[in-house]
Amino acid sequence: MSDTSAQNPHMVALGIIRKAIGLNGLCAVEVFGETFGQLEVPGEVLVGRNENICRTITIEHIEFRPKGPVCFFKDITDRDGAETLRNQYIYLRYDELPKLESDSFYHFELMGKKVLTDNGQLLGNVTAVHNFPTVDSIEIGVGHESIMIPLTAEALETIDKVNGRIIVKHAFIEELL
Repeated sequence: MSDTSAQNPHMVALGIIRKAIGLNGLCAVEVFGETFGQLEVPGEVLVGRNENICRTITIEHIEFRPKGPVCFFKDITDRDGAETLRNQYIYLRYDELPKLESDSFYHFELMGKKVLTDNGQLLGNVTAVHNFPTVDSIEIGVGHESIMIPLTAEALETIDKVNGRIIVKHAFIEELL
């Protein structure tokens, strides 16, 4: 492991190390989205309490268990070592993320995007993206309040990454306004 000050502001959190499991350095990870499951192992990631101060570490092995993924990190061989990683985030640099098809997106790419209805009404901007067990949703700041819109075909007309906007079906949200 080497210490790194992350100079690149384009860091993406893939998950957070929640706790040590057992005595041999195994760590339980709470993941954010699907990208963690696509990591090639062994592989280098950045680990730290925030994206500005983190260190490079190698994930040696990932197991996907019913309660969530667990992993071994290089040079972390006991419970004490695993405990030093507790509550630290796992990051990748944006340019190291797996490439997506043109009609796919990462949740963080939606943050701040303008949200309009299909009849042209500006609703607001995306303030949060939520990964719920049943459906992913965007939270939109509308005045001093916010509304949640599911990322489903029933609610969305389109997500336009190029022009930085999301078009929501007015018929879907008219009761929310």
